[in-house]
Amino acid sequence: MHYVFLDESYLYDPTQTKIIMAAWGVEQERWNRQSGSLQLYRTPVLNTILAAFDSLDAHAVIGTAILDNSAFRSGESDGTDDIREMSRTDNVWSHCAIFVVGSLIRDFVGSGQEMETVDIFCDPKSLKLDHLDAVKRALRDLVVPMAKNYAFVRGSKSIHKLSICRIELVKKATAGQVADKFQLGTWVSDKLCSNSDQIAILKPPRINMYDISEPVRKTALQFDGVPFHETA
Repeated sequence: MHYVFLDESYLYDPTQTKIIMAAWGVEQERWNRQSGSLQLYRTPVLNTILAAFDSLDAHAVIGTAILDNSAFRSGESDGTDDIREMSRTDNVWSHCAIFVVGSLIRDFVGSGQEMETVDIFCDPKSLKLDHLDAVKRALRDLVVPMAKNYAFVRGSKSIHKLSICRIELVKKATAGQVADKFQLGTWVSDKLCSNSDQIAILKPPRINMYDISEPVRKTALQFDGVPFHETA
């Protein structure tokens, strides 16, 4: 059984928005046993996290998507047959999350580490209930079968029992509050986002970085009536 922790950050300029999303995965028993003793707040934080990943046999993915503001369009809404209304920014967030979690599972296949039941935790979002339900269905009904097929083609049985169980929102710890294991996990994802430039330089073996700009852009433009395969 594994935990996956997810968080994101945004960088804005007058013409573009950069979304940085980090997901990392760890075997649940290891995290339950070690999270209270890792002293992850020591500086430099990135070095502490990298050492913790080695101790935990953990893996992480950072996905970055750079979108023109004409596609990101903060303040506007989208809708589908099963999601009556969702903000464009929440829509983009959900697609980034799906791509990043899928990439992380793929990297676990590459590492040969077995994955069975996965619980996903992320910061609270403004997603409406029908939108959150759609994200859960996409992860369970699209990402899991695709990941299993990826593993099968490569002769791996490491995720043949893979299933995504819980997908929960975790409030950040307030000032003076001792973070629980779920808040600490999403805090690590937050620090991966804020240190992504340094990670890109260091290229640590347990963290892979992916440019997901094109699939996220093409998916967002579908809500403007542009078919995925027709976007330039």
